[in-house]
Amino acid sequence: MRRTSPGLGFKSARLVHYDPFQGSILTDWTGLVLAGSVTASSLTRDSTIAYKGSSSMRLSATAGAAEAQYAAVKFLPFFARKLYAEIIFGLDENIANAWSVFFRLISENQSRAATRRSGTIYWEQNSQRWYYQDSTGNYVMITTLINRHVGYPSASGRGKVWTKVGFGIDHQNVLYDFALINSEILDLSGIALRNNQANEEIMNTHTEFGSYIKANLAVNVWFSEFKLYEYWDRNHLLNLLEEMEWGP
Repeated sequence: MRRTSPGLGFKSARLVHYDPFQGSILTDWTGLVLAGSVTASSLTRDSTIAYKGSSSMRLSATAGAAEAQYAAVKFLPFFARKLYAEIIFGLDENIANAWSVFFRLISENQSRAATRRSGTIYWEQNSQRWYYQDSTGNYVMITTLINRHVGYPSASGRGKVWTKVGFGIDHQNVLYDFALINSEILDLSGIALRNNQANEEIMNTHTEFGSYIKANLAVNVWFSEFKLYEYWDRNHLLNLLEEMEWGP
């Protein structure tokens, strides 16, 4: 792996956390209600469904009388460089009960103003399109995406369809960098992150992967192969991702 210019003392890209959701328990993931009322929920290791290996993490939630957001949350140390989070998620036919599936990467540092810097991308079920959240909290459609569809089966008993999603943020400069949907790379550089939130936790990096559920309905989402990278240069990161995908 190449290094940045001399004196920086940092590899151009490195994997800092990997969770394949194997073994008998989940490793420090927390199920949280982010909005609305959830009448039933669970975050469990599912040994009957797997993209790779023998298990996955299943996020299950039922909304109350109003729509709700439920997410799997993972807290990690604070990292100073750019960050790239990647997850593979699987859906079944009940995804029609959700407004969207969302993926959020948050950096919190109490030593800087407006400490909670977050990037969010999500797939909306009705429009079948991907969006990102801008600096004011509004969601903007990604119109340049060619392969915008997310797969899911049309009926029960037909298994799960899996999609890879990842995105990078430059949280020091409060900017998105890029997104990766399956094999398609989207340039998001120059787009501002959300940066007007008070921090809820002190000095950390964390992810929120979840669903926005329609009222009185239930949704399951399966997750596999979570990876978090710290990086300096996007091209070096993409080279590393390709090497890890296909081997030397």
